[in-house]
Amino acid sequence: MFLSAGCMENSKDNNVEGLQFFRNELEKNNISILNLEIVSNNTKLKYKTNRTTNQGLGDEIGAISASYVLSRQNGLDTNRLISVINDGNKDMATWHIRTEWIKEFEADEISPDEFTGKILNTVELTN
Repeated sequence: MFLSAGCMENSKDNNVEGLQFFRNELEKNNISILNLEIVSNNTKLKYKTNRTTNQGLGDEIGAISASYVLSRQNGLDTNRLISVINDGNKDMATWHIRTEWIKEFEADEISPDEFTGKILNTVELTN
């Protein structure tokens, strides 16, 4: 029991450091963060976009996805990334990445294109 509590505390500390690493990576990629937190072992990101084309939004999702994968390699240990795209006035869309997809990608079980496809297939426009 004591060891388990210690492991949970260590995991929590790693998530704090990993989340800060993720924030720093997003800022390096000029992602305008409106909210970033861990809720129920999910990383939740709400960000403002200035992109107006599908290509631009796709590139932005790609940069965020790469930052999330890198952050997981640097201590962030959550089940998924849940993202909300906001245009400055209202939420436009949501998308997510499941940890299992990252594990499949890192184990070469899926290609980079398949990984990207899984992510892009989660994009849902909001009303």
